[in-house]
Amino acid sequence: MICYEPYDMAFRRQAVDKFAEVMKAKLERDVYKGSWDGCSTEYLTCRAVDEMTELAKAIDSNLSKKEVTKEAADVANFVMMIADNYMQEIKPSPQPGDEPGQQE
Repeated sequence: MICYEPYDMAFRRQAVDKFAEVMKAKLERDVYKGSWDGCSTEYLTCRAVDEMTELAKAIDSNLSKKEVTKEAADVANFVMMIADNYMQEIKPSPQPGDEPGQQE
């Protein structure tokens, strides 16, 4: 089954922004747990899979839309943590005119 409809970028951005707010709220609630900077990819991947299982259970249990959305945000946050750790390792490519010590 294909569920594609005409793509409305403004609508999609609004959906991403709305979901990002749920993700941020979950992160703020769990700030006492500390940063993910020192977490291995394997650990974060296992946690994402665990959270995916919780999401599936929430859906199967017919929990409220709000609770399912929170579980989805948990999955997304662990996936984001993996991406963030990888992005920190990516060095921007030098651009023409960039020289060491040059400040913008």
